[in-house]
Amino acid sequence: MKDKITPGDKPLVSVIMTVYNGEKYLEEAVRSVLSQTYRGLELVVIDDGSVDGSGEILERLAKEDERLRVKRISNSGLSAARNAALEIAGGEVVMFADSDDMLHPQSVERLVSLMREYDVDVAVGRLVMTEDPPRGWYDKELTVGSARVLSGEQAMELSLYQRPVMNSVCQIAVKRSFFEGAAGLRFVEGMYYEDLELTSRLYPMCRRVLLTDMDYYFYRQNPGSIVHRMSDKRFHALEVTRQIEERMSRLSPSLGRAASDRRFSANFNIFLLLCREENGEYNRVRETCWREIKGRRRQILFNPRVRLKNRIGALISYSGRRVVEMLAGMMKG
Repeated sequence: MKDKITPGDKPLVSVIMTVYNGEKYLEEAVRSVLSQTYRGLELVVIDDGSVDGSGEILERLAKEDERLRVKRISNSGLSAARNAALEIAGGEVVMFADSDDMLHPQSVERLVSLMREYDVDVAVGRLVMTEDPPRGWYDKELTVGSARVLSGEQAMELSLYQRPVMNSVCQIAVKRSFFEGAAGLRFVEGMYYEDLELTSRLYPMCRRVLLTDMDYYFYRQNPGSIVHRMSDKRFHALEVTRQIEERMSRLSPSLGRAASDRRFSANFNIFLLLCREENGEYNRVRETCWREIKGRRRQILFNPRVRLKNRIGALISYSGRRVVEMLAGMMKG
């Protein structure tokens, strides 16, 4: 894509989707992309070694629409599958979608138009996060709502403070150029919270980022995902936020403070989860989380940009570890 997207351009958009044993919602997800009002797109789907009927569904749909490009790889994980898609995607704008979610029919058209109008590297929308699509959401006109242009540093700061949440790659449209060349962005393979990790490197690279209130992406809440259950994979959030704080502190003091808040949030959330565990398998992780909470809570309390949720957590921590553990136990279930 040119440095500036002009109204005369009609860039090809690559929507990247990966699937692993996702036959239940896969066809719905694929058709939500292929049914876009903006026709100049391709959908690149990586079948990450599925052993259910996902492959057959993709093969059938690819015969119906040549814009669907399918590649099968041995099971390698979400990040590796997305990286494989980035290697073959030809679009000048890249978007991401999960195989159990849906795009509003006007999503691509609106995002491309916004990128042209505001001359930005990335356009950010909002996720509609429910178990099922809200009634009428798919059929009603997609409105942009508020829109404001941020610098890359401003976007990064807002993302770290989670005001608003904007660290899912499924809620952005981004220029392909950020993924090109030897220094191009790629997802870290084998690491969970890969979206947070990648966007923390993307936003500081951006010249201009557009933040909107456009609810264009339906994100299906999955009770079985790692964010809804205890798993060793959840602990990756601790390492990801540690690395982010290290990088942001080198960029600017304000980003360092924002990254410290994000790290506090990760440690506090995991500490609460571990307090509800009956066994002592994760005692070492719990000790680490408590140490990080104590080391950051004063800064959190005196930072006016921190979310109220984190400030309350920091304040409660001064009551002592046993009190926090007791409160966590009361919240169990």
